[in-house]
Amino acid sequence: MKQFVKISKWTLILLGGLLACLGIKDIVKEKDFYVQEINLIKYKLFDDFSYLHADFHWLWGDTLELSQNNEKCGEWGGDIERIRVFRKSNELEKLFGYYIKETYNCDTLVWVGYVNPTIFKSETKEFTNRQITLLKDAILDLTKNKLNNRLVMEHSGIANTVQIKGNDESFKIFIQDYPSFEWKKFHKLKSKMIK
Repeated sequence: MKQFVKISKWTLILLGGLLACLGIKDIVKEKDFYVQEINLIKYKLFDDFSYLHADFHWLWGDTLELSQNNEKCGEWGGDIERIRVFRKSNELEKLFGYYIKETYNCDTLVWVGYVNPTIFKSETKEFTNRQITLLKDAILDLTKNKLNNRLVMEHSGIANTVQIKGNDESFKIFIQDYPSFEWKKFHKLKSKMIK
């Protein structure tokens, strides 16, 4: 019976903490044991849920990446362009992103592989509503193409990818289309980011 009382006290403490985080301040009583509002360090995540109504609200702590690997070096690939999108922990209601281009020399790529690229990285900027719409359109465009792509594997071609990587490097979403299309909506979003 004592074990049950100990377990229920810990259950009440956890429940009280959860209720305090959610703003419920009722007192829970068991015998002479009271659980009152617990002073916890409150993070913005618990204080303000407005970010839940924002686009891509589930992108918290993860990075969304759209990328295109071109075919300038034939079957060895080519340059890689990436758009990375994320949220900052102190501004959860906003999306931020930047553009990266890795340019490769075809002679080096053929003999050595993907080493020593020339890298261009844009500044990190807050996404506008127009850019968020373009981001959604680009993801939908690639998904539709992937589902309808009847091309079989070839020795060269464009590879387009949308992926979400967690902080632990696990993939939460991974869509890759190869051989793929030019992906104009990706390039339209890119042009808005490097202005």
